Amino acid sequence: ACPEFAYLSAKFRREASAVLSTFNNLKIGIRVYAGFGAVLALLLGVAAVGHFGLSSIQSAFGTYDATSRNVAAVALVDSTFAQLRRTVQVYTSSGLDAAVEEARLRQKAIEGKGEDLIQSFIDPEHAEEMRKILGGIDRFMKNFDDIIASRTEYAKQMKEVLRPAGDRIHVALVDLIKGAIDENDPTLAADAGVGLG
Repeated sequence: ACPEFAYLSAKFRREASAVLSTFNNLKIGIRVYAGFGAVLALLLGVAAVGHFGLSSIQSAFGTYDATSRNVAAVALVDSTFAQLRRTVQVYTSSGLDAAVEEARLRQKAIEGKGEDLIQSFIDPEHAEEMRKILGGIDRFMKNFDDIIASRTEYAKQMKEVLRPAGDRIHVALVDLIKGAIDENDPTLAADAGVGLG
């Protein structure tokens, strides 16, 4: 074996023997108190380790709790935005005013939940990402406002320009058919009837 190890081993045995002989020379009461003190010190050590362990677990659970709430809120924003997109599609294809109202309600829900999320994020990077997402949704809704304005202008043009022009053409074709019938011209009456369609 190694000579240094043998030297250390012998030295340890001498020191341990000296401590034990000193302990054996003490009165029985002092030995009991010393043993009780040692057990008490061990219990205090175990309690301290347990306390700090539980504190770190509580802190980790608090972080987990905040993260899981944020994930649920982000999922809610995502599903609400999907519903908002469907509502906008319904409006663009049908022009229903109820779809506009529903889209505005969904927009407010997203904005409210998004602001709450920004405040609750622990990581500033995540808060900045959420701001970007909310900015994108805001641009989406501005485009929706442009669609509403275009659709309103379209309806106005239909009502004020195209329908009156169509009505005038209809009256002119009816008059032409009546005139063709009065003059006994079936070809002209048939052609004008095709125009009425």
